[in-house]
Amino acid sequence: MKEENNSEFLNKVDEFGKQMDAIIEAGTERRGLIIISSEYDTDKNGSHQIGFTMGNENEIIAALVGFINKPETRKLIIGALAVSIISSSSEKEAEHE
Repeated sequence: MKEENNSEFLNKVDEFGKQMDAIIEAGTERRGLIIISSEYDTDKNGSHQIGFTMGNENEIIAALVGFINKPETRKLIIGALAVSIISSSSEKEAEHE
């Protein structure tokens, strides 16, 4: 987890991640957690993202599958994949020029 972020929001996300990591590590239960955050940075005209995964890999996968399969989040996943594919294709084209 990052020690330093440029906003109160991202610092709080980082702090929450550290707290949850301590709880997960201290417990004996199989747990998994995914944290994804993004904040638009007006000074840099772009967004800053941070994300963490912690805990049992199988539980992290189960959480991600559950998130993907929710009707209200499926549209977000499809949008993110589309942007990722376009971005990746653009980067590959730039490499070949």
